[in-house]
Amino acid sequence: MQRCGGVVVALLVLPLLCLSSACSDGAGPELPSTPPAPASELPQEPGFTPSPTTSTEQEPNLAAPQSGGEDGQAVVAEPGTLRQMADEKGMLLGTYFTPECFPMQKWREVVAREFSAAMLYRCMAWVDVEPVQGGFDFTSADEQVQFALANNMTVCSHLICPTESQGNPGWLTDSRLSRDGLEEMLRVHISTVLNRYRGKVGLWLVVEEAYLKGHTDPDFLYRKFGYDYLELVYRFARDADPSAKLLYNDYDNHTAGGATTGLSRQVVQRLKDEGLIDGVGLEMHLDAREPPGKQDMVATMQSYGLPVYVTELDIDMSGVPGAREARYALQSEMYRDVFEACLESGVCRGFMVWGIGDRYSWLERASSEADPTLFDDELNPKPAYFAILEAAGWTSGSGDCLG
Repeated sequence: MQRCGGVVVALLVLPLLCLSSACSDGAGPELPSTPPAPASELPQEPGFTPSPTTSTEQEPNLAAPQSGGEDGQAVVAEPGTLRQMADEKGMLLGTYFTPECFPMQKWREVVAREFSAAMLYRCMAWVDVEPVQGGFDFTSADEQVQFALANNMTVCSHLICPTESQGNPGWLTDSRLSRDGLEEMLRVHISTVLNRYRGKVGLWLVVEEAYLKGHTDPDFLYRKFGYDYLELVYRFARDADPSAKLLYNDYDNHTAGGATTGLSRQVVQRLKDEGLIDGVGLEMHLDAREPPGKQDMVATMQSYGLPVYVTELDIDMSGVPGAREARYALQSEMYRDVFEACLESGVCRGFMVWGIGDRYSWLERASSEADPTLFDDELNPKPAYFAILEAAGWTSGSGDCLG
């Protein structure tokens, strides 16, 4: 998930927690179920804008249109693209569906041509799909899912159950419901959303950034349930759509010494024992000044004992001085290393970038020098795009790969 300044996470008061050397060793904290005293409400993510509130309960028509074009939406994929390469490697290659870009025809053409997976976020946040209790609004979500399916893309969606305040309506986080009342509210919401997109959304990031002592205040679910909410919401999701893959997603869990790596392993083990989880999401919002080691990434991916998915990759260049050519060369090497780590790990099933077009990135709100994506301001491929192709052995025709 996007973040500015502070890091937002979420899982429990532990006897000792993971800012100690235990994290570096991969041990991580215990996950007890007794919540602490209530903490202050967490701030909303900067830049998060809910979708307009227009309630609708009709079942959507999500069939692919018969013809392409601006209205029909389907775009013919071309050979020699990232998408074709990833298909041959058996890996999903996806991008975040940026709401500001979604109406743009050029953006649609590039996305459909280059990517085989759609990462949905804001249209699926609780505040978007249920802004008023019991008043479901799937307008934006339906449109984005329909576009993805029309272009034969696998849909991977945030976020059934946000644990911190961003994406959650005030009526939910401020609720004074009993434990049983909140449990029923979670069941109704999760089953309603997953049943609507049953067989259409293939991967769900059910929980993201569970509470981690020393990093965040306890979120509203932890304050009510402790870590017991994990089994609760994953079981609701599994019951609603047994065919969907259920993931746990976190930041800074892609290296052995990552802040949340130990925590991620414990969450995975807890849910894996119950047959409630199918994979781990690695957000990977990277700072170009601190490139992770490739072999460290490979070993960490393999350590989870489940398929892993890079879910939100971008590389912030704002702290790197120098000429553009040198900066882009560094960025290319980092993108290459992450992609090669995915290939070499043998367990990576998806490589998702957090949007395309530098000027549309959330990081450019803070610095116009961030330049974090695979595509420039005009949606043309940058050197990092070709570095990924070359990492896969597609070294010929790099200047002509867009057809």
